[in-house]
Amino acid sequence: MSRFRFRQLHGWYLAILGEAYLLSGPVDQARATVLQGLEITRDCRYQHGIGWAQRALGHIAQVSGTLAEAETQCMEALQTFAAAQGYFEVGRTHLALAELAHAQGNRDAAAAHSNNAYALFMALKIPKYVERTQQFASACGLRLSDADG
Repeated sequence: MSRFRFRQLHGWYLAILGEAYLLSGPVDQARATVLQGLEITRDCRYQHGIGWAQRALGHIAQVSGTLAEAETQCMEALQTFAAAQGYFEVGRTHLALAELAHAQGNRDAAAAHSNNAYALFMALKIPKYVERTQQFASACGLRLSDADG
């Protein structure tokens, strides 16, 4: 992709590929691939790709057991997506932060991030993610607000 001047997409796809590696197990390979994608997307100033890579690094850190690093990476992704007005990805990142907060035993943060995600998915009319957020909240015993964003 870089040969054909699609560096932005090349970096973004590397972040996605890194997440795929994470699902299949090789954490070191996942991290290296995402870091390469992050470098490319930063060089191109491609905010969506930067945010995706930051969130992927958060997932990798969470799987690796470094929860504070995971939170830092996901919060950076949240800020990146918000600055780029990528509201769907803001919602997905809030959901990732809710899952992380739950893993950390932080019920208040899990509830806040779940509600933020839920409100965004309701406002954007994305039923799949509304349902996913409802299922997560129910499994964790969290109450979602009736506000529709």
